[in-house]
Amino acid sequence: MDTIRPLAPADALAYAELRTIMLADTPWAFASSIEDDRGRDAEGVARSLAAGTFALFGAFTAEVSLVSVAMLMRESKLKRRHIAWIMSVYTHREHRGRGLGERVMAMLIAASRDLGGVDSLYLGVSERAAAARRLYERLGFVAWATERDAIRVDGVSYAETLMRMDLRAR
Repeated sequence: MDTIRPLAPADALAYAELRTIMLADTPWAFASSIEDDRGRDAEGVARSLAAGTFALFGAFTAEVSLVSVAMLMRESKLKRRHIAWIMSVYTHREHRGRGLGERVMAMLIAASRDLGGVDSLYLGVSERAAAARRLYERLGFVAWATERDAIRVDGVSYAETLMRMDLRAR
């Protein structure tokens, strides 16, 4: 049975392990690389989760543990507190097509509504992630810009589509 829930500091090692897999599997989808990523530091992730710096939501399976994740981070500046960003969305290759990513995203969106004062969710999706973009569109995100040359991996440039969801409209 799959379990979808917020991650706690005790889940930091599982997240760090999945983070290593996600950066290796889809390097074109993340600004961080294995060499400079802070998300692979389980102790740092545990501290940040305990401090509420960001929130992580995940899908756990009985056989593999953490297989799908998404991060929610609210803007810290007073004039931008009405905005939260969704980042680090990933579902393990062997567990795609089961609706886990959609369930994780649905929980994250519901949690963002409970933050009080958050009116907009933003995210970026790689041009190579067509299935992810379709998911975001189904959930109500709308593309508003394209950042050309957003990510470079081994000399290859990838664009990223920036998307927004207006929480007041739903």
